[in-house]
Amino acid sequence: MYSRQTAQRNSDRLLGAEDGVLGDAAKADLVRATKNLFGVYDKKLILHIGQPKTGTTSIQRFCLNHRDHLLRQGVLYPDAGRHGPGQQHFAPRFLVSYGYKLPNHPYSVESFKNSCTALAREIDKYNDRIDTILISSEELSALPSSAVVFLSDIFSDVFDVSILLYLRRQDAMIESMCAQDRLTRRVNSPFYPESLSTGHGLLDLQQQTSHWHNTFRCKSFHIEIYERNSQVSSLEEEFLASIGLSPPHQREEKKRLNKKLSRAASEYLYTHSNVVYESQQYFDLVAKLDRYSRLSPTPPEYRYYHAPETRIKLLNEKRESNQNIAVKYFNRRELFNDPWPQPTEPWVEYPGLSVTDKSDIELFLRTE
Repeated sequence: MYSRQTAQRNSDRLLGAEDGVLGDAAKADLVRATKNLFGVYDKKLILHIGQPKTGTTSIQRFCLNHRDHLLRQGVLYPDAGRHGPGQQHFAPRFLVSYGYKLPNHPYSVESFKNSCTALAREIDKYNDRIDTILISSEELSALPSSAVVFLSDIFSDVFDVSILLYLRRQDAMIESMCAQDRLTRRVNSPFYPESLSTGHGLLDLQQQTSHWHNTFRCKSFHIEIYERNSQVSSLEEEFLASIGLSPPHQREEKKRLNKKLSRAASEYLYTHSNVVYESQQYFDLVAKLDRYSRLSPTPPEYRYYHAPETRIKLLNEKRESNQNIAVKYFNRRELFNDPWPQPTEPWVEYPGLSVTDKSDIELFLRTE
């Protein structure tokens, strides 16, 4: 007879493996231990797997703020594994790298175990009120095939799994990732113009789509296209509609969650600031630079990191694979609707932070 206490003891015993890249035996033990935590539920599990830079932060914050609304419709948006504004850490990145060894690291084996234990308890708590669990993490879409197989081995036998994947066109993705990597002060990025890797997994939409769909083989594999110019209603309302839910009657005021810095402010943060990343001082500085950026936006010719020729070439490289997705999932020829970049659009390579811009920013920061 199944009991949560027995499952927890078995899980503790089987999850004794050292964190890091696991061997096949340790991985099999981990799958068995995690499945024992859950037992068997007659419930649906929706995995919203990203991609990054497709409005995931807004969706997650919305779901977190409206947990009661979701519960009234039979959907649990769990606190288990939650990090930041609403993302849940269920990406088993300890299968990929030895770097996640500390037990309190959000990607360690121990953290994964704790998140799954907490999820099982939440499902037990709301068992009579829910028929669906919703997990959202953009990091899931970036997992290699081995990690996707690992998750499928756990969840496919326990739940009726549905996958929801948002896709963003590659030229918009590399621009957004450049801005993000600059904001986080990443030194070597595969998205920077000088080191652009067009073969990066985040840009191979067909591979991402196929390895999740083929591995889980679930009845419901749903793709949404993220294009700001094509949104009819709010992103959050479209998300709820895609999983069959109605929006709240009262709309909340829309707030910008991610900071958007001008090129000058971003360069200042990247090259002239020695504050510790993700410290309170860092967040305060980013907030001030965000306000500066709204007063002094980027000139049109410096708006894009990549030349129009680079973005057009990338889209041509990915056109056939994008069309394959469009035909398979949408029964149409083109996957995206937004117009392509034009060779004649204003673009000049950004020369770096000027002395004038640096002085203006520092004056603004002193008077803030």
